[in-house]
Amino acid sequence: RIGGRGEGFCRALVAAERTRDRDRGDQAISGATQVTIETLRVARINREDGAGSSQTAGFAETRLPFACALAASLGIVALDDLILVGDEDTSSGKKIGALRVASNGWELHVIRGAARLLTENPPNVLVLELAPFRLRLADFFASDDDDDAAGATGGDELLLSKNELARRKELVGQEVTATMKWLWGLGYTEVAHAGEACDERRRISEKNEKPKLERETDEKQTWCAFSLRDVASLCSLPHAEHPETVMLRHRGEVAG
Repeated sequence: RIGGRGEGFCRALVAAERTRDRDRGDQAISGATQVTIETLRVARINREDGAGSSQTAGFAETRLPFACALAASLGIVALDDLILVGDEDTSSGKKIGALRVASNGWELHVIRGAARLLTENPPNVLVLELAPFRLRLADFFASDDDDDAAGATGGDELLLSKNELARRKELVGQEVTATMKWLWGLGYTEVAHAGEACDERRRISEKNEKPKLERETDEKQTWCAFSLRDVASLCSLPHAEHPETVMLRHRGEVAG
């Protein structure tokens, strides 16, 4: 099982496990979950003591490597733990040509778990299947009082107030933006997307008689050029069944 390796992933994993337990009618908490809850609580307390603030961790902090007992107990590993970049024969030009990540809402966590690969020997093409509705279900943003429940309501939008839902949508948009900026900085500077968000952008463009959007393939007109300003339209998609395909090409591959 592939996952992430940061604190944000660990918190999301706890929320997902507690939701599954609740759906099964199981009120018991496993030993690994209890250990993870306490580890997360201590991390938050230490962070607050160091910063003199009660604010939760920012995106950069929650992506740092984090010892997650629950992930270990479930056999979840990061891509960097599976792909030994240093053992690849880069001198002969051998490398991973393309990497596709489709993990039912955990894509941003998974891609962050491949930071070493993407930095040291980036695949030519990276494909992410992003469904923002599922990202909101997967991610977990706890308030100070949520740790007692350990995310019992995390990821279940039916249990969130309108304000909490709006906040979660905003945070998901920020995380998508931060991830895209990070990938751009790694050299993935040519980005396109296909799916409902692209179709909606095209409909709006045609309705307003604006210039046609740049597409990856003019013949089929399937792809739309993607930039950071398009994150909002991507994150507004209501349907979880149809993820948006985001394709990123590394500038080394584009130049070649």
